[in-house]
Amino acid sequence: MIMKRPVCILAIGLLVMVAVGGCADRSEGKNYWTDPAAPVGLRVVVSESETEDGVFPELVLAHRPFRATGVNCYDLFVGGVMRDSAGFRFDLSNAYATLDILKSEGVPVVRFNCGVYYDHELPACLEHEKEYFDALQKVAEYAQQQQIGLIPSVFWHYAAIPRYYGEPYRGWGCDTSRTMEFMRFYTRRVVESLHGYKSIFAWEFGNEFNLEADLPNWRENYKTEDPNNRMTADDVRHVYDVFVRTVREIDTTGRLICSGNAALRPSQYHQYVENTWVTDTPQEYETITGILNPEGMQSVSEHLYDQGRKIGPSDSLLSLDGQLALAMGAARSLGKVYYVGEFAGVLPEEADYRVYYDAFLRAGVPLSLVWNFSNKGNIEYSFTAESERGKYIFALIREYNEKLQSQEK
Repeated sequence: MIMKRPVCILAIGLLVMVAVGGCADRSEGKNYWTDPAAPVGLRVVVSESETEDGVFPELVLAHRPFRATGVNCYDLFVGGVMRDSAGFRFDLSNAYATLDILKSEGVPVVRFNCGVYYDHELPACLEHEKEYFDALQKVAEYAQQQQIGLIPSVFWHYAAIPRYYGEPYRGWGCDTSRTMEFMRFYTRRVVESLHGYKSIFAWEFGNEFNLEADLPNWRENYKTEDPNNRMTADDVRHVYDVFVRTVREIDTTGRLICSGNAALRPSQYHQYVENTWVTDTPQEYETITGILNPEGMQSVSEHLYDQGRKIGPSDSLLSLDGQLALAMGAARSLGKVYYVGEFAGVLPEEADYRVYYDAFLRAGVPLSLVWNFSNKGNIEYSFTAESERGKYIFALIREYNEKLQSQEK
């Protein structure tokens, strides 16, 4: 979400859960957070299935299947990047307070913006590199102390870097562009700084880049006639490929890598192949899912704000359950797990949130993160701990994490 909104799953086997006290490997009496031999972060293990589907991808933590529901906290890091007349400074007091609250509420996993949003904020990193990455490490270190897993979303806003360098948006697909030069630099610095922390559960490229791909109305959308501003799925796939390679050069552990895509547009495939808004069939949805979650990304990422999906060729409307079945089936066919990086937003009442949590539980979604906890309450479509909505969302997170855990017994 966030001004775009700058507002992301599988019934598998026996399951272990993140409790307030940490992620325990019960078979060996070990705790993920304290066992020095535990592999870091989330990983995907693909084994042969006894069903006709052939493959059985599982999300695991410390050798045990993993399922959890958590939160987005968009400004966990970027909220501490301050700018005043004296320049940039870094104040992590709100990040620490946020993690304290999330710990007390039993939240096991947090996705956050691991960078800035606007192009004019990029000098915070470029001109204050040491202080910037020191601050990022401190957030990861404190999350580790609190035994909270983090998913850093590295490039949140598709336009920030091209605008900063005065390049068209298709700079993301050009290896020689300054946009891609910065992408490689920043990815390396993030991974170098954070890969040793157990709190880093996964690496996520960015936020909803798929929504910018192959737009038939790109001229109106971007207010330009320059065809180099028409991003394509090939551009998005290319930058994802480079991101994966850059991450793996440094982090060789097999830690989960995600795209950060929104729910694919109902016409995402037809936009790609014929520049139209024609609704995709289930097979076409599966095909474009593979293109936009390429090799090396072990998950299929989506953000769910609509309870259903239009599907071709008859433009019928799938229910939320049907949408999840379609998405998880596509992910499984690719040997990947399904991950809901954002869902819900602002809904009228608690029962409306339960619709999502119940659907995820029925479908066996391994990881889902509600949008969005903001300690200061200054991020759009967010909840605070003191608000009525915040109180029942945190209660729902505890309740549904307990339900996920109980399935293990």
